[in-house]
Amino acid sequence: RDARDAARGPALAGASTGSPTVTSTDAAPLPVFAGVPALGSLALARLLEAHAAPEVLLRAVPGARFSSLLQPVRDGAVSRPWRGAREPMRIAAAPGAPVRAMADGLVVFAGPMPGRGHSLVVVHRNGWVSSYAHLGTLAVTAGSPVLRGAWLGRTGSTDLQVDLRDGGVPRNPGPLMVAPAPGHGPGDTGP
Repeated sequence: RDARDAARGPALAGASTGSPTVTSTDAAPLPVFAGVPALGSLALARLLEAHAAPEVLLRAVPGARFSSLLQPVRDGAVSRPWRGAREPMRIAAAPGAPVRAMADGLVVFAGPMPGRGHSLVVVHRNGWVSSYAHLGTLAVTAGSPVLRGAWLGRTGSTDLQVDLRDGGVPRNPGPLMVAPAPGHGPGDTGP
């Protein structure tokens, strides 16, 4: 593990101390939080889309609170602006383009989601939840802490769908997005 991984580890390890664990397909233990659906479950993803993130889960989220969001695809362009709860923002990019974390957080769901293909749901320190849908490939798993700019996966053959929620209420991510700086920045990992 590199220094960045070592720095992230204690936040998750402390969250699961004394708790039973659930094992993912790669045999890494995932923390279990009392009264919260299991990390990696579709039930947790759906809960976070409709309600505020439980405090017990937020205590395990590493990183800083955000005041701006990194555009998740470096050379992507907004193909459909946010139009409300049922029409999240879409970003067009070349198939296979790297998708990056908009802000520090904890991946709580990574996998297929009905109607959305390969998807990720990330909870952030301030309680907001971001989701990425229609990815071609995933580079992280549920339980992974991510830093702003960290590689999450690659775009698929359709536009990337980006959703942002605060307490279950859909929010327009557009006004908060900033373009990534050229080259690699803090937390920028992956290709």
